[in-house]
Amino acid sequence: MRPNLVNRAALVCLVALMLASPLVAGCVQVQVTDVDRATSTPTVYGELTPPREVRDLAILGIEFNPPLKYEEVLAAGRLTLLVAVENRGLVVENNVLVEARLADVTDSDVLARRSERLDTLAPGEVRLVRFDSLALIPYRSAYLMTVSVTPAPGETHTLDNQRSYRLAVSVATPTPSSFP
Repeated sequence: MRPNLVNRAALVCLVALMLASPLVAGCVQVQVTDVDRATSTPTVYGELTPPREVRDLAILGIEFNPPLKYEEVLAAGRLTLLVAVENRGLVVENNVLVEARLADVTDSDVLARRSERLDTLAPGEVRLVRFDSLALIPYRSAYLMTVSVTPAPGETHTLDNQRSYRLAVSVATPTPSSFP
């Protein structure tokens, strides 16, 4: 059974905005869209699954620790991105490279990039890759977060080696009733 990861991606931008301007805390909304899931065709019930590949790595999803709630992030004073990587193949994979990139949606400028390595990943194993102490980034109204695992040598099924998330940030205008 695969872990149930909530696909709330790259909200580091939200944290940066909230930390930079506590007056808008509670007034910031982020809509996260899993770009890859939105465009994929659902599997037909009863459809046969293909045999397992000898080498097959996959990104399952992402999560943040603490959860992306303003109060929890502020109390923790840090934010960690967790990326779930699975070895769906039949052999142990070594030196597995996982990368996270955050870019501006409008001009594709990369605003942040981090990478981590897994020494080994056994067949059927799911591991969480931790990107600790995420840095603050420039504010944009929309971002594209892409997480990827480098294909194993000889891997042919690479569509699941990358996941992309569109992040739309909106700041609500406070109404008089929202003030104490």
